Amino acid sequence: MTDSAHPGTSGLLAWLRQREAEMITALREIVLRESPSHDKASCDELCAHLACEFERLGGNVTVHQQTSAGDHLQVDFAGRGERQPVLLLGHYDTVHAVGTLNAM
Repeated sequence: MTDSAHPGTSGLLAWLRQREAEMITALREIVLRESPSHDKASCDELCAHLACEFERLGGNVTVHQQTSAGDHLQVDFAGRGERQPVLLLGHYDTVHAVGTLNAM
């Protein structure tokens, strides 16, 4: 599919290309922060990092503190105009123990 297949696609692609290095850096930072599912402290550190990043992007951040597992992160962004909201749901814990990346 070419950039001209959909109106506005080339503008979006240009916008993404301008930010490619920034996006790779941000992704690398997240990946290198190991967060094993059963290591609350590591998960909470990544949660705090993500909260700061989403706040920087204009998100309204709420951290729902947990006692035995990593904290839950809720981020709300104000909609524009008549646009319908979108729900993104995910997790930020990993399965592998801390130190696994060094062995890879």
